[in-house]
Amino acid sequence: MRALLESIAQIRLALPHFEFDAKLFLWTVDRVEAIEEARDRYINLRPCPIPAIATTSKAALRVLGPEAFLNPEYRGQKFKRQTSGSSGSPSVLYKSERAALVDLCLPAWKAMRLNDIDDSRRVRSLFITDNSESTTAILVDPSGDEPRLILRLALGADQSLGFDRLIEAIRVCEPLLVTSNPNLLRAFLDHCEQRNLEPRELSFAGFLCSGGVLSPDTARRLRRAAPGGLLLDAYVSTEFGYLGARCGEDRFHLDESLNSYRIDEDGKLLVSSIYNEAMPLKDFDIGDRVTLHPRSNCACGKPGLLVDRIDGRVLPDFFLAGRRVSPSVYMHAFKKFPELEEYQLTQTGDLCFDLKIEVKARTTSFPFEAFLNFIRAPLGDGVTITASLAAGLHQYDKFQRFRRCQV
Repeated sequence: MRALLESIAQIRLALPHFEFDAKLFLWTVDRVEAIEEARDRYINLRPCPIPAIATTSKAALRVLGPEAFLNPEYRGQKFKRQTSGSSGSPSVLYKSERAALVDLCLPAWKAMRLNDIDDSRRVRSLFITDNSESTTAILVDPSGDEPRLILRLALGADQSLGFDRLIEAIRVCEPLLVTSNPNLLRAFLDHCEQRNLEPRELSFAGFLCSGGVLSPDTARRLRRAAPGGLLLDAYVSTEFGYLGARCGEDRFHLDESLNSYRIDEDGKLLVSSIYNEAMPLKDFDIGDRVTLHPRSNCACGKPGLLVDRIDGRVLPDFFLAGRRVSPSVYMHAFKKFPELEEYQLTQTGDLCFDLKIEVKARTTSFPFEAFLNFIRAPLGDGVTITASLAAGLHQYDKFQRFRRCQV
């Protein structure tokens, strides 16, 4: 306990430019004394008496709204999470205390276990996010044999300044892993190149990609940049957190300790989980088409369903006159425009885009100009956007989101 508090104090003193989320910081430290209990709740979840809710139909979710799925039996603290909406409804999720901490801590520890990696560094992961609602915080990760720290770093509105601070934080904290989605990690490498800085000069062991499945080109680039070539590839969704990771044999394993899975007749992955007591889900379609491997056992000897192919979870960037724009900049579209049902943005030329907009039923007015400006702002000047109303948009086509990715 004392060693952990001393480590937290040292990090806070060494990074005076960061404004830490004191509530989350204190909430985490309060639970340090219950690490044994927390570890048991992470890894050995007992059967939960709370009934999961069948949510195969996204149309039903849209009609009822997320509030209909708040578990009335759950009385603990709830955390509200905004999604990009790219995997369908709901665009707002509610997480229990346990689920919120599991989502932040478990991917690094599980991916390390799958690849037989151990490290005694006090900071297991430096997690970076461009979510404008996120704040910088220090968390205690109770998973594993010894508790470690996770530093969550919010880049802020000025991403370039955020990356400069990230470099400072890496030098101070010496984390095992720098963790984020593939788009942000690519942007971080671009920033290092602009600063004439080799990531290998920084004191971290490697990358953990958490979110979309890595394309081969991105994987090669990150491996070249990572000290020692350590690259862990985790399969994560906002709705369920950690789903699995790639092992040392270059196979994806679906983790069955928190979730259960089935493949429907169209090849779509349906996930069920009751570990998030605030909003349990059953047969939820996260928007990915998955092909299981014909073999039931992997040469690595680790458990979990083997995945041969994932179609989806690869979010391509837009390329505009030498600039790269990540669709993650539109993360809060559904929150900013509550009348919005669905939208689709397709790059049709070097500086040309097609935008289709679907509004919710019974909507009498929609701020088209404001939404168009919201879409246009990250793309910059000189871009032509053809916008039109549409109905029944298919969320799989958003941002030209899906392309085949051999895993």
